[in-house]
Amino acid sequence: MVGGGTSPTIGHDGTIYAGYAKLKAIYPDNGTVKWEYIPGEDRRIRGGTPCHSADGTIYLGTCIDEVYGGEIIAVNPNGTERWRKKIANLWVECAPIIAEDGTVYIGSSSMGSTSDYGYLHAFGIGELIADAGGPYRKVAGQELQFKGLGFGGTPPYTWQWDFGDGNFSDEQKPVHVYTTHGVYNVTLTVTDSVANTSSNQTTATITNAAPTVRIVKPEDALYIGNIKIFPCRDPPKIFGSIMIKASASDYDDEIELVEFYIGNTLMFVDYDYPYEWKWTDRVFQIIRLYTIKVRAVDAYGNADRSEREVWKFF
Repeated sequence: MVGGGTSPTIGHDGTIYAGYAKLKAIYPDNGTVKWEYIPGEDRRIRGGTPCHSADGTIYLGTCIDEVYGGEIIAVNPNGTERWRKKIANLWVECAPIIAEDGTVYIGSSSMGSTSDYGYLHAFGIGELIADAGGPYRKVAGQELQFKGLGFGGTPPYTWQWDFGDGNFSDEQKPVHVYTTHGVYNVTLTVTDSVANTSSNQTTATITNAAPTVRIVKPEDALYIGNIKIFPCRDPPKIFGSIMIKASASDYDDEIELVEFYIGNTLMFVDYDYPYEWKWTDRVFQIIRLYTIKVRAVDAYGNADRSEREVWKFF
């Protein structure tokens, strides 16, 4: 027993399909059930004979009630659901048909209406489209998350990323690290289950990380004539001249210069390692609290700064 509601239809392989509350696939040689598909507890197959596409997908219409309306459902050849689309609060009134380009058409009418007009609905998978997202921007040496999407075609999809630096990935949302700054052309190619392909290109702009700089001398200590006498509480206490030293580093080891300031006054620019400047007792001869500042700049104009307060006695 398969139940009434639709006329039976025959698939490309001879399988017989029929049903009302359930869609049943019947072996043609012995009449046994190959599989059953239930569109929903309160759904009924309506509108006539289900139709079949060239790839074996079965399309059928359903109805529920005046509030929910009906649906068109695509069922895979093995009896699993591929997708379903709601048709507003409308009755499905005819069997679905498939056009040469794969578009599925189904008719409906207003429920509870005495009017004699209806609607024609068209459903199609559409052209396969890849979307690489972006444009992306990150600092060299940091992880960059890519997000790929695919639309249309015949899922499932496979993914192929070309990051533009000689590296590739077959993940949908890969993470990649660029080691060198620059602007990279990134290409995503999506392939569907029937070998259709679509590509989309975006860019990844990779910048250099800012350098890091810190003052390594003076420490929290008492200095006399550039000699560390003993540790003391912050801030450092300095008598006489002292060599101010800075440590600067960059991802690409391309430190361009290090500037030394007292307050906001630029005192010295050092272009070579080690980065240091001698603060003599002839510079600022007032005993008070000063702010030492250092600023490092890399070859790409990125900068970092550090500062600390000191007591200076001349």
